[in-house]
Order: sequence, then C-alpha cells, then structure tokens
Amino acid sequence: MATINAIDPGLSATLIDDGRRAASVGGIGAVSATSIKGVERTIPCAFDQHGDMWQTATGGTDANDSENVIVIANRIESDGVQTFFLSFQASPVDGRDIFFINNAVYALNGYEPGNDAVSQAQGPQSHVCHWHNTLIGQRYTLRTDMAGWQKYTPDANCEYFGNVYREFRWDGVTPTPDNLVIIRQNHFLEGTVPAGAGVSNNTTGGSWNTAFPNIASGDFTPAGALAESLITPAVAYDMNWSARAVLSAREIGRAHV
Repeated sequence: MATINAIDPGLSATLIDDGRRAASVGGIGAVSATSIKGVERTIPCAFDQHGDMWQTATGGTDANDSENVIVIANRIESDGVQTFFLSFQASPVDGRDIFFINNAVYALNGYEPGNDAVSQAQGPQSHVCHWHNTLIGQRYTLRTDMAGWQKYTPDANCEYFGNVYREFRWDGVTPTPDNLVIIRQNHFLEGTVPAGAGVSNNTTGGSWNTAFPNIASGDFTPAGALAESLITPAVAYDMNWSARAVLSAREIGRAHV
C-alpha cells in the first residue's frame, strides 16, 4: 500500500484482503481513466498454471522427445494444467511417430472461469496419432492459426480416432482446416464437428456429468448415448489391458482402477 499511496499525496489506499499475492492480479482487461477516490475496486487473481502433463522439451527442438514416443495408459484426476502440448519445430526435429493411446484425463479446471487450460497441437507433424483418449473438461485445439514453424502442419498419416473431448476445433478468429489430418469416430461434448477433408463419422452432444456420471469417484466408464454408440476400435486392448470387443464404445477402459 505504501507504494500506491506514494503515487499521489491524495491517495490513501487501504488493504482489505491480504489473502492473495499481488504479483498474480490480473484478468480485468483494459481499464480507461477512472476515478478511484472513495471507490472500492476488486482486482481478481489470475494464477498462470503453466505446466503440462506432456510437452515436448524446449519448444520441440530436442529430437529425443520428438520421435518414436508412446504415451499410453495414464490416468489423471482433477488435472489443473494444460494436458497435452505438442509443439514441434521444422525438420529434423518435427514430430514423428508419436502415439497417445488409452489416456484418461479429468481436467476439472476446464470448467472454472478464468482458468481454462487448453490442450493443443502446433508445428509440423508426421504420423502423430491419438487413439482412444478421454479428455474431460478441457478442449483440444489444432493451431493452424499460428505463423511460421508454429503452424500446425500434419501429414496424411496423423490421426485422431475414438477419442472423447470436451471440444475439438481449429483455433483462430477465422479457423482454417487442414485437409490432410484424419479426424474420425470421435465424440465432442461441446461445440461442432470441425470442417476438413479428413473429418468423418464424429458425434457431438451431452455433457461430462451425463456421459461420465461416476467421474468424481475416478470411474471413466461412459454412460447413456456415448456408451451405446459403438465403433470398431483402433487398438485391440483398453487401458486396463483387457481385450476390447469387436464393437465397443469410445473409451479407455471400463474398470474403475
């Protein structure tokens, strides 16, 4: 308060709540010239939880985590950060032969105002596939809106199949679809099916608490229309290493582990 009051002799600011760190204030946007004399003003905190469950090292410049990677059978509850951040730079360290399979994430933060972490894919990618992942409460964006090496540029061997996402979309003010990546047989709880030549047989609708009614206890078993919508799986075994049926729901594994 001493710093604020020193700005002008007429100021006499008083601290009302010291339960937050001043360095974390934010989220109020642009503010025009406003009289603050005799006015109580609330300034919210905006904590930048800038971690990731899985991210390429140093912006995709390390070949050790940009080729021949398998991320499989991970369970995360009450996720408070961006889950997947795929950011690759140009050859020779673009993303190659990377697979995300049977991962289950309950990203509760996705429904908290002001803290809407987003999983995203950037940069050149070849044979990067996402099969049977469940990402509840967090949207997934494909960054074709970026410039230079950061622009999402997949080849025809990249695929999103049998996943469940809160929302799945091309990002940007004017979204630009990529027509090579395959996006099929996924379910999106919110939003619409994205455009693109490689997009087919996806479904939308429902909400996380109706599609996964027992998620609060760590059970990712789908219910209702989602459980009844069957597809031929891309991966023969689920998260618990149990064989999937010839026709099964978009899921990572029924058992509550």
